[in-house]
Amino acid sequence: MKVVLASRNRGKLKEIVPLLADLALDLVTIDELAPDCELREDGATFEDNALAKARQAAAQRHAQDGCTSFAVVPPPGPGGSTLIGQNWDWLEGVHGHTFVLQARRKGQPSFVCLTEAGIAGGKMGVNECGIGLVENGLASSHDGRNPYCKPFHVRCREVLDAERLEQALRPVTDTPRTCSANFVIGAAGGEIVDIESSPDHVSYLHPEDGIITHSNHFLSAGHGESLLEKISPNTLHRVDRMRHLLEPHRGALSFARMRAAAADHLGAPFAICRHPDPSQPEPKRTMTVGAVLIDLEARTMHVANGPPCANDYVTFGL
Repeated sequence: MKVVLASRNRGKLKEIVPLLADLALDLVTIDELAPDCELREDGATFEDNALAKARQAAAQRHAQDGCTSFAVVPPPGPGGSTLIGQNWDWLEGVHGHTFVLQARRKGQPSFVCLTEAGIAGGKMGVNECGIGLVENGLASSHDGRNPYCKPFHVRCREVLDAERLEQALRPVTDTPRTCSANFVIGAAGGEIVDIESSPDHVSYLHPEDGIITHSNHFLSAGHGESLLEKISPNTLHRVDRMRHLLEPHRGALSFARMRAAAADHLGAPFAICRHPDPSQPEPKRTMTVGAVLIDLEARTMHVANGPPCANDYVTFGL
């Protein structure tokens, strides 16, 4: 088990390390985990401060987790598709350890999703009823208020168990949460809802001019202090950049145009399409480990195994 010693007081560290020496623990100092993290101790109790420092360190550790998501609603009239997509940015070491899971079931909707080794719940995906999901990591000063609640990946899986949009929202909204996240949930027929969630609050975003884009900071109030943009300001750029790339083609968005938007490099190395930054230490390097474009009417998910500028999308259906 890895235990983070969230203190820069050398005297405290000198006392604590020997006390834990006989336990099977992997001790890591805050400077090893998040050397640039500014620790705040403004809680009312020692426990409050310990939780606050743990949240700050976790946010710093995962600050380069990108993930740019989007959704496009078709114009009124016959034809057209409800489309959702995401560039999934994560640690370089995860690339090569992701997979597409196709689940054919009786009694519940079959689905196809992209996930990573060890997580069978799935992340982004679509089911046979035309319910689809993409998501983004968020971080709030309220994270950790409700310990041991239903895990994020279980909620993702339950979204893909739904037969209707109203059912798909419930795994996110019906119970308190431990951590923050953004869920873009769609249904064939042109229904899209973006849910920003923190431990005790949810807010809803709807398409503007038929488009939703999101990255890794809160766009609505009520969630406490939004943390990731303070550590990784590129999130502020990516959400607007994706909208800028999609808006000129709304109503006529082709697969080629969506792929071009997902392959955008403005702001590199922390662009929408991300490649490992050689100036970063290897354990902290991030990249687009996978990208998805999902057609909810067709119940198909197109997946690129890595940055979409350099990897073809492969189509998976049900």
